[in-house]
Amino acid sequence: FALAKNTESSLRKELGFQREVLFLFMAYDFKKKGVGYLVEAAGKLKERVGEGRFGVVVVGRPPSPDLNRLVDRFALHQTVVFPGPTKAPETFYQACDVFVLPTFYDACSLVVFEAMAAGLPAITTRNNGAAGIIHDGLDGLILKDPRDVEEMAEAMERFLNAELLAAAGDAARRTAARYTLERN
Repeated sequence: FALAKNTESSLRKELGFQREVLFLFMAYDFKKKGVGYLVEAAGKLKERVGEGRFGVVVVGRPPSPDLNRLVDRFALHQTVVFPGPTKAPETFYQACDVFVLPTFYDACSLVVFEAMAAGLPAITTRNNGAAGIIHDGLDGLILKDPRDVEEMAEAMERFLNAELLAAAGDAARRTAARYTLERN
């Protein structure tokens, strides 16, 4: 059972989580960024590892009726939360453990750099230009297809290991440090 690094965060408690590993999704275009597939992957992961080991925080906007139906279908009411938009993304980076963006297209997602700079390993797709900075298996994981919920669930499951999560978080921070505004 992985002990999340940010268990003292007041935001975690506000969202209803404490010791779970928290996966963070942050975007406004839910469809293009693959949030429905992330919810499905969370359902698959819950089937494998049970409830109470992880949570998914979806920041950006309220869920659509289709997303609510997916949450219902997989009984993820205690696992997936939709806090809505934020003007303080850094509070979510501090409260969560792994960043997930299963995008269908992104030229180069800045949010991946931000999350990694905050020490969150990133799971994204090869359709995201930001995947070019990720050392697959070291500071994050790169998915081949955002629709492959099995592959995504497996990637998420890897980060339930506390030692791997800690090492990947440290590596993510080091990777992001190489991409400062001044340098680039």
